[in-house]
Amino acid sequence: GAVVDKFKELKAVNGGNSPLQTGSQSAFTESLALMIRLRPFAVPLPPGKPRLKPRRLRPQSQLGSLGSPVGPGNQDGTAPPAETVAGEFAGEMRTRWHQAGLYWWRARMGCYRVVMWDTSGRNLGTTFELAISALIFGNIAVMSLSFWRRLPDGHAYAIGGETIQSFQEDNDYFRTLALLNNLFTLVFSIELLLKLVAWGLKQFFRDMWNQLDCFLVVSSVAGFIVEVILESGTLPLNPTVFRFLRIARVARVLKVLRIVKRIKGIARLFDTLILAIPAIGNVVSLCFLVIFVFTVIGMDFFGQDAIDHRGGPYGHYNEHANFRTFGSGFMLLFRVMTSGRANGIMHDQMRARCDPRLFYPKGEAPQTSEGEGKLAAILEDPEYDPHFCGAPHHNAWLYYVVFWVFVTGLLFQLVTAIVLDEFAKMIDAEKLPLSSSQMANFNDLWARYDPRATQQIPQHKLLPLLLAVSPPIFEDHEEASKAVFKMDVAAVVDDAGCAHVHYVDTIMAVARYLFVKKLGDDVAGDLDVALIENPELTSRIVGAYPH
Repeated sequence: GAVVDKFKELKAVNGGNSPLQTGSQSAFTESLALMIRLRPFAVPLPPGKPRLKPRRLRPQSQLGSLGSPVGPGNQDGTAPPAETVAGEFAGEMRTRWHQAGLYWWRARMGCYRVVMWDTSGRNLGTTFELAISALIFGNIAVMSLSFWRRLPDGHAYAIGGETIQSFQEDNDYFRTLALLNNLFTLVFSIELLLKLVAWGLKQFFRDMWNQLDCFLVVSSVAGFIVEVILESGTLPLNPTVFRFLRIARVARVLKVLRIVKRIKGIARLFDTLILAIPAIGNVVSLCFLVIFVFTVIGMDFFGQDAIDHRGGPYGHYNEHANFRTFGSGFMLLFRVMTSGRANGIMHDQMRARCDPRLFYPKGEAPQTSEGEGKLAAILEDPEYDPHFCGAPHHNAWLYYVVFWVFVTGLLFQLVTAIVLDEFAKMIDAEKLPLSSSQMANFNDLWARYDPRATQQIPQHKLLPLLLAVSPPIFEDHEEASKAVFKMDVAAVVDDAGCAHVHYVDTIMAVARYLFVKKLGDDVAGDLDVALIENPELTSRIVGAYPH
């Protein structure tokens, strides 16, 4: 709590704003910063309808009186030449291919209507995705019902053997779960095929979420096929392959990540973590630097302590967790940082003794047999000093307490403060004249007029788009017409003479209009120079929208 309060206190200096910006300018730049996170997205286009290419006609000079090609074989009424027959055959084949293309196009359009099913009328496939999300939750629920059965008393089976696997899975309950999992695999495979047919390979694999879906579905299907082959015994496959593919089948829970972009609350938390990654990275770097320093100190203080199980009451300071080398010391502190047996390691360290094997330089120890005999010979040597590595570490708790205070008590709490700060920023962004929810709706509408995500739409589409935004930007159509004229959004004329407006110019004009409408005309001058006084944000916007 104290760390978070101090963090907020430092942030409150200058009102939480840059000293070069006023409050209205800071709020305006925060609204513009939403453009970097909420970018326009591409909407899969419907498949194009095939067209029958017209047959190329010959000049009239090459045609006879009846319209057939002039040649020695048809001027006197004889049969047409082979060239004419071949042309008619090619035309018939072209027509048949066109008919087949129409059937395939109709099938693709049917698949497109299914995957783009949207009861809200936006034609973005929201309803279809929600239905698939419900199936994903159902699949996860079925996978969570699996458990390991308790063996009968007096029975023991080899781990991984056929007997234990049959005991676990050869019953009605687990057969039902396996059947349901296979049905879910079939449903997700059908979903994948529908999208591939409706959108085509290029549009499908353009989305990273679709790439993840394809990998998960293919791995699940491959696991099912290998499972069938193993059960049939037709091919001598190594069972290890089956175990790896079962892991891939369990990885289907990753499909739940698709729901992140659909549920507003989860999406907000996910965006908070993404935005906090740069700041958290700085804290993690500082944390690793602190661990590095404490590892060097630990090697100097405790590097020659014994690492057998007789040095302490718990045996947690052992050959796997010690300060004998830098790597093992670093991992020990990492475990302590996460409270992995930290208390036991500390108490073992407080009772640790010197390792007798390290008393002599290499090669100078008494020449006896290895093991307990060699250790006894060292302890009986009159030159041996049991405290050669220093006095007993009864105060070793100070080392660990200081480490906990620095890492767990301060740095970890700082990470919490950063995440809470980013979440508070997102909540405050909803109170701005141009909120994140309003901009998200604006992007959904923009995608209707710019399905290829070119970041440009025709200028005559601007007014209908702004009128459809929710929450509404204007009170009525009359205000909208006057406001769009006053916005003076820059337009670019293409080669065909059609004027287009850019996404960045449009959203900046809308943000300026809403701020002036809410805060008054006095802030208009400050808003016009806001980006000039925030060159970092300007460069980020240019980097996000280079065209």
